[in-house]
Formats: sequence, C-alpha cells, structure tokens
Amino acid sequence: KKTPSDIIIRHACIRPLAYDGFTVQALAIRAGRIVGVGTFHDLKEFIGPDTEIVEPKGEIVQPAFHDGHIHINYLK
Repeated sequence: KKTPSDIIIRHACIRPLAYDGFTVQALAIRAGRIVGVGTFHDLKEFIGPDTEIVEPKGEIVQPAFHDGHIHINYLK
C-alpha cells in the first residue's frame, strides 16, 4: 500500500508536460507533487481516508504547465 495522496484527479483530459497526443486517465498528488499517473484502478492504492477525488468531467488538466500565458488554440 502506498502513502495516501492528498488529491486524485480523474475523468479529465490529463496531458503530461511533454504532450504528444498521449493522455492519462488519473493523476495522484501529494504535498504538491505528482506521485502517480495511470488509470484510476492503478491509483486506488493512493486513496486514503482524507484523499480528495476531483472529477473535472472532461476538462483539460496539464500538470506542471506554469507559463504566464497560453495559446488557447493549442489546447484543442
């Protein structure tokens, strides 16, 4: 069993920083750091009694993207 994460994000379009068309289904975060990516089933071991499950329902999530501006047409 893994140490529980603070947040698990699922049901979103989760794009890794080096986006090349590849997306993941779920993302686990602990203390502000990504500790797991994969399917929600893969990340169930990160769920603890205080883990918040966030479901943005198809919204784009792009971890570690800290640019001060963004070109919306690249997010399609």
